Amino acid sequence: INAEYGRLAADGRGLQDNTINDNFAKFAEALYIADRKAREAVDMRANIEKAMAAKEKEEQEQKLRLIAQKAREERSGIIRGDPDETEAEQRDELRRDRHKERERDRRIKRANPGKAEKMRSMEDRDITEKIALGQAAPGQAELYDQRLFNASSGLDSGYGL
Repeated sequence: INAEYGRLAADGRGLQDNTINDNFAKFAEALYIADRKAREAVDMRANIEKAMAAKEKEEQEQKLRLIAQKAREERSGIIRGDPDETEAEQRDELRRDRHKERERDRRIKRANPGKAEKMRSMEDRDITEKIALGQAAPGQAELYDQRLFNASSGLDSGYGL
């Protein structure tokens, strides 16, 4: 240990006066302020992004609510028109649809008179009758009679017990 002190004393480092530049304190303070401002900016940006994401999520949920409401209304049979669409426009659209359907029926009758009767009778038949008559090949979706999946009938219906 004495050797180290001797070397330092011979080197002359201990005799030098260490001075710190006055600008170093200013520089350290500027770095500290810049770091704090950068952290505040990052936090602010994160908060803004979080708020925008929340707003976007709320808008998406609102769209989904409207779609669900519209689906519920369609399922229940309620017809709700757009606010800009007047009743007259709805009636005109209904008239056009009925006109197209009548025109289609006329063309079918004109092309093949027996085909219209056959199509009407086929619409009333369920898939099992169509398969039995050989008019419909059972596909993956039509493999089973849909009445089998009716939850209100079946074993719960009682069978007279």
